[in-house]
Amino acid sequence: MTGTDTGAEAAETTGESGTGSAVIAQARALTRTRLTGFDTHLVDDCLLVVSELVTNAIRHGGGLVGVDVTAAAGRILLSVQDRSSELPTAAQPSGNWLPGGYGWPLVCRLAQQVTIRVLDGGGKAIHVRMGV
Repeated sequence: MTGTDTGAEAAETTGESGTGSAVIAQARALTRTRLTGFDTHLVDDCLLVVSELVTNAIRHGGGLVGVDVTAAAGRILLSVQDRSSELPTAAQPSGNWLPGGYGWPLVCRLAQQVTIRVLDGGGKAIHVRMGV
């Protein structure tokens, strides 16, 4: 857990310890803890975004490197880092209500802003600003 000069609260979890579902649950717990006191609908949206980004990191990004949640007056920043430098793309949903293809468009729709940074040492960080 880290703090910043601006009084923002931040917390981070790194690595993949356990199964994919356990890692997702850990990221969701971190998010819920850091967003205590925020509007429940906003927290639900943040939990969904974190779940989708962590799932994508595990399934398509070569593995999760870290999750960071920062909440300060007027803003929430969700960040997920994975091992792949490949940028996310929206897959075409099958149309048969099968899994796959819905997560990235959902993240983009819920976010106020999405920034993707390819990291020098490999991998990428996806930063999502959520509305307060």
